[in-house]
Amino acid sequence: MKKFGEGENPQENTVEEKEGVIKTKADQLAEEFEADKNYSAAAEAYKKADDTVKAQEMWKKQAELWLELALEDKDTLNYYSEAAQAYEEAGATVMAKEIREKQAELWINHNNCYSEAARNYEKAGDTVKAQEMWRKEAELRVTNNYYTGAAEAYEKAGDTVKAQEMWRKQAEVWEADRDYYVEAARNYEKAGDTVKAQKVWEELADLLEVNDYHYSAAARAYEKAGDIAKAKDTWIKAAKEFEARGAYLYAAEACVKADDTPNAAEAYEKAGDTVKAQEIWVKLAKKFEAEGNYLYAVRNYEKAGDTAKTQEMWRKLAEEFETDKNYTEAAEAYEKAGDTAKTQEMWVKLVEAYEKDGYIAMAKKIRRKLVEA
Repeated sequence: MKKFGEGENPQENTVEEKEGVIKTKADQLAEEFEADKNYSAAAEAYKKADDTVKAQEMWKKQAELWLELALEDKDTLNYYSEAAQAYEEAGATVMAKEIREKQAELWINHNNCYSEAARNYEKAGDTVKAQEMWRKEAELRVTNNYYTGAAEAYEKAGDTVKAQEMWRKQAEVWEADRDYYVEAARNYEKAGDTVKAQKVWEELADLLEVNDYHYSAAARAYEKAGDIAKAKDTWIKAAKEFEARGAYLYAAEACVKADDTPNAAEAYEKAGDTVKAQEIWVKLAKKFEAEGNYLYAVRNYEKAGDTAKTQEMWRKLAEEFETDKNYTEAAEAYEKAGDTAKTQEMWVKLVEAYEKDGYIAMAKKIRRKLVEA
């Protein structure tokens, strides 16, 4: 059976052609499809010809054809879905609703397929009947100890209390088997029992931490259990384990989760991600600068390769050293800040201080260096 547009020259129906030509071609195709009882293709063709009345007529005929097939083959209930959809295309919404309700009833009698019945009632717009079917489906699943499916069906039936009860039952089943602790914890969460869920997550974390290769999984479980301190400790263990295996990117990510940013940057650098490493160095440097910790700030700006900010921090350090009359440190800091004049000034002040305190030999030694420089 040829479908609409199949085997045709695509240029014959392009928008560049005159409207009348398109309609003529579409009409001709529609009549051919109608003669072959290919009503859905005929409907599409009439639609192309802007003949809505004929298109709807074809959809009705297609719907009737599907109903005939449904009566002939009583085991294939999907024919009713096709018929309902065709009636909807024809604008016969009342008829479509009746067909879907009929199919829903047939699904109930067809091995108690309440879920399919529910879906058909939903499509028919009958929410009350749909929820009634979902409840029956849930009860059927409970009978078969299929608690997950029962919980989902109760949720669709609008019964959250019964749904949570089912999630708890499934959680208890999973909890009995250590291999299913993750599923158990998640089901307790769905049941609204966060205390029980956290307990299972913590038990899982303790089990996983025994195995070095499971540190990251253990850390996630501790996070789920709400034990952030323990989670961070375990992330640090995970980072060390990853680094030992040369998995520097994973090590970096573990360090980030442990709030160990300095080691995270080092790991990113080892992983070859210099951009990410620099981002962290800059972030750390700004943090230390804001705190007035210029020594740590300068170290991080140096690692980030920011020369201007590095010199700025050295100057701030130099000023602190000068205020404290620590002229040696001040001179070295001013030198790293690129300020030759202030460097010389600090050495002179140091000489004067030595001379004042009677350290003549030390003062002369520094003066000689200044003259040589």
